[in-house]
Amino acid sequence: MKKKVLTIVLVFVVLTISFSQKTTPASIILKEGESIMAHHFGQKECNGNEFYTGYIILKGKYMDMITEIKDYKDISKMELIGFKKEPENSTANEKAQIVVHKKNGITVTLEDAELILSCMGSDEKYNQIKVQVINPLTEKIVEKNINVMDIKTIVFQ
Repeated sequence: MKKKVLTIVLVFVVLTISFSQKTTPASIILKEGESIMAHHFGQKECNGNEFYTGYIILKGKYMDMITEIKDYKDISKMELIGFKKEPENSTANEKAQIVVHKKNGITVTLEDAELILSCMGSDEKYNQIKVQVINPLTEKIVEKNINVMDIKTIVFQ
């Protein structure tokens, strides 16, 4: 009896966690013109942990004040300007400009801005983000690496 109750509680907790993970859909427009539809603007898992909720942090300076954003519900789009470095294993993210357009019409340019993965595992690289996309053939969610230097604009749904 105790095993059944414990199993039911465990299944309920796992399902609650799975369904409560919030997604941030986005359209990522590359400089070459290609568009990538991201089911979620963040990683699928962290070091093999599938119950991890991944996200991408926008960090930069506005009027010399550090600004960090990980919830994009008020952001309509971001324009990346001046990113030129290739992805690397062991260094730091390149910093350049990101113009942030809020849904209320305010536009702000962040200096020394970067996009940071919320989890850096051994296979992640600096100057690269991971997003979740849906494979149209299998309808399964997979991760896709995108070089920051290749991104022109990110439009949030």
